[in-house]
Amino acid sequence: MIPEIHTESLEESMGLNPKDNDTDHESTPDVSSLLDRIAQMQRELDELRCFRDMAYRDPLTGLRNRRYLELRVAEELHRVKRKPNGHCSVVMIDLDDLKVINDELGHAEGDRSLKWIGNFLTAELRQQDVCCRIGGDEFVLVLPDTDTLGRRLVVDRIWDNLRKANVGREVPLRLSMGGATWPMDGQVADELFNKADRAMYRSKRRNKGVGPRSRVAQPKVASAD
Repeated sequence: MIPEIHTESLEESMGLNPKDNDTDHESTPDVSSLLDRIAQMQRELDELRCFRDMAYRDPLTGLRNRRYLELRVAEELHRVKRKPNGHCSVVMIDLDDLKVINDELGHAEGDRSLKWIGNFLTAELRQQDVCCRIGGDEFVLVLPDTDTLGRRLVVDRIWDNLRKANVGREVPLRLSMGGATWPMDGQVADELFNKADRAMYRSKRRNKGVGPRSRVAQPKVASAD
């Protein structure tokens, strides 16, 4: 015989016994006890939400992480496939010469550079866009409702504004970028990421020809997307 499993009801978890309603009204907790229990449950819920948010954030930059990226892209592709003529774009970004910064100026400066780039990229995006840090020097932008032309405009704007922001910086920074757009560049997330990754590495190879990093703003190098 399978033993009967007792599942605690919501009333019982809050200190209420529904069987007492008809027999013993004096055993019902008073209002203040109920309010205390509700407040405790709300605090526990807030803590769970906080832990969940931490699980989807990069601790250094505060950006969303790879785990969040995978869920968000899956969600966006599911949404856009139901829209007539829908589009969704991703942009892979690499912070060039991070190892050089770490080796020559120290890891503290490398961390500051990553934080600065994270803030810079976030400021360039719309509210519905998202910037994720997925590894050491790698970032990804998710651009909902953005076609190929719109994606290229975003990349060009980032290039131009980074050039301006580098003026006067003791450690100017440079990015390699490559993008892909659903559905023309891929039907699933892996296809989009692979296409954008290849384009980003083409951009990186072009950036290698710019010359060594200096303390002046770097010239613009066209992204390969």
